[in-house]
Parts: sequence; structure tokens; C-alpha cells
Amino acid sequence: MGKEDVYESDYLENPEIFADLINGVLYQGKQVVSPRDLSEQDGELRSILKGSVKKTIRDKVRLWNGTLLAVLSVENQTKIDYGMVIRAMLAEGMAYDRQRKKANEKLKAGKDALTSDEFISGMGKEDKFIPVITVVVYYGKEKPWDGARTLYELLDMQGKEEQIIPYISNYRLNLFYFHEHDNFEQFHTELRSFLSF
Repeated sequence: MGKEDVYESDYLENPEIFADLINGVLYQGKQVVSPRDLSEQDGELRSILKGSVKKTIRDKVRLWNGTLLAVLSVENQTKIDYGMVIRAMLAEGMAYDRQRKKANEKLKAGKDALTSDEFISGMGKEDKFIPVITVVVYYGKEKPWDGARTLYELLDMQGKEEQIIPYISNYRLNLFYFHEHDNFEQFHTELRSFLSF
């Protein structure tokens, strides 16, 4: 993480600022996420697959416990990461895998014998996961965001889109690039002045 990314990440320690950012970016300023409904969440994720350990650290993560539960993650970017769609998609997948592993531990601790389906799945049929939402904030000053915003933009389909797209799930990046906005009325804290500046 670069020096500017660290400053932005530290700025988001304030729950009012974090909630305002989420409300401004995802809900166009409607006050959906309350600062008092946010609690800190570990941003480090690890996944082990075939003996290889994949580790990622998300910039700022909060657990939202309001009318619904969600893990809200903000990634600060001062430089364009052309693989950001994949990076965000992977981090969200790892967050879901972490929840599946916890479900597996709970399942094993609570039952004497697992069904074959539960054993293979590592979870029970009724297990549900907390949604994970990633917001990418691009603060870059040198040039506009010209990276992909969806998985489809990264795929080389060689003119076969009609035959391929119906079978591929598209991942969409929740990207906020402040230079694409004329005003910041959707923000209600000092974040409005910060972004305007």
C-alpha cells in the first residue's frame, strides 16, 4: 500500500466517514448504513489450496449489523490496478470461503455424524453466509480510471460473445472515481469537502 493509500485508509478509521462513504457511493447519499451499526473486522484473508497459501489484506473492513448483515470492504487506490476486478472478486471469494470454514467447524462440533453431502460440502444445507460488498475508491490524479469495471471487460471472447456470455457470471466492480462527479452532495460529513478538494 502506498503512502497516500495509507492516509486514505487511516481517514476511514472514523465510523462516520466510513458510513458516509458507503452511503454516498452505494446508496446515493441515502442514510442506509449507520456508524453505530459498524464494527471492526479483520481485513486479512488466507486461503489454502493444494498446499499453496494465498493471502490478501483489504484496506478497511467493517461488519454492518443493521437491518441486514454485510461485510463492507473499502479498497483505496491512488494508481490504477488493471487487475482490480479479479483482485476484488478473489478477496470476496476468500471472505465467503472463510465463512464456509467457520460453518464447517460449527457443523462438525454440533453433530456426531455428518451426512455425505455435508462432509463433501463442508457446510449444511441450511447454512447461509453474510454478504460481502467491496467498494473501490480511486483517488488517482494523474489520469482517469481506464481499467476494467467488470469481468466481461477482461475476457477475450474473440467475437463469440453471444455464445459465451450467457454462461459466464459477470462481476461488477463498485468503483467510485471522484473525478467523474461534478458535486458531492451525496456525502454528509467532512468527506464532501475532502473529495471536493
